[in-house]
Order: sequence, then C-alpha cells, then structure tokens
Amino acid sequence: MASSTKTRKKSGKGVNSKLQALPMRLRERRRAQDLTQQFVADQLGITQASYQAYEGGKTMPTAEKLVLLADLFDVTTDYLLGRQ
Repeated sequence: MASSTKTRKKSGKGVNSKLQALPMRLRERRRAQDLTQQFVADQLGITQASYQAYEGGKTMPTAEKLVLLADLFDVTTDYLLGRQ
C-alpha cells in the first residue's frame, strides 16, 4: 500500500510570523505611551532585562504577563500577537 504525503508551502503567515509581531508591537505601544522599559517591567513584576528580552524577541511572556501587557497598553492580546 503506497502512502501519499502532502507538503505544505510556508506562506509566511504561520505561527512563527505571528509571534514575530509581538516584539515590534510591544516596543511600538511602549514608545507611543512614552514609557520606559523599566516602568513596564515594574508593572509586570519582572526585571528590566526580562522585559527587554520580550521586546528583543528572545523570550515570550507567559499568558498572564501577556494579559497584563495588553491591559497596560490598552490593546487586546490578539493585537499584541499580530492576530488583528
């Protein structure tokens, strides 16, 4: 019995491209509100270096931190994640 495999082309709209929106949108919203990384980190209860890693795309915030960020920036989590 022959098996057939289907290959999917990457359209650039997959999970990884969506997650790439997060660092850019965090930086954009923080600057638009004239906030420092230290201020945002303090609001989240994390270090400035940890927040900087979010903006640098090196780490992802937890779901809890993502909700706090959305509330702080007055946007939806979908917006931050590039789903809107």
